[in-house]
Amino acid sequence: MSSNPSASFSDRQLVRELARRLRPPVVAGGPPEAHGYIRLAAPAAWASAPPPAPVEEPDPEPPMPDNVSGSGGWTTLLEWCVVDLDTDAAFLTDDRGLVIASAGALGSDDAQAIGARMVIAFNQADRIDRSESRSISIELEAEWLTAIRVPLGDEHLTLGVLGREPLSRARRRAVYRAVADKISRF
Repeated sequence: MSSNPSASFSDRQLVRELARRLRPPVVAGGPPEAHGYIRLAAPAAWASAPPPAPVEEPDPEPPMPDNVSGSGGWTTLLEWCVVDLDTDAAFLTDDRGLVIASAGALGSDDAQAIGARMVIAFNQADRIDRSESRSISIELEAEWLTAIRVPLGDEHLTLGVLGREPLSRARRRAVYRAVADKISRF
């Protein structure tokens, strides 16, 4: 075989010749020829075994906030989101995206702008799945926005949380239940 640098790899003859040269010769009863690398063969049982299931770290559901009844209950609930769930900010909006309450490091104008866009995002998500979405997580430049939507009659309340990581499934369930519990006390 000549070494032709302009030959393309679509040339099957060249590929076959290269493969033949790279394959170690098989010697009956003798050790394989040393080539500077080790070739390992997996037992046949490995090939037929199903891949291992991903291991998900357990995330226990955080305890529910205390004393969410009354007019100060929303503030207590949002402060629970910030302190106990270790987030930067939490805010609650109605179906129009108007902020009802907020806590943490987020200005009211920013909460209002994000809240309106959260409602639009949920409306778009509902169109994808043709059913009501309960939560959305969006990775922003430096943080995550996790939004949880809870029905309130024919409308919804949406709680948005900004943090370093999206809320886990267990924490989203806890927030959902906390908001639903607060709604039930109206």
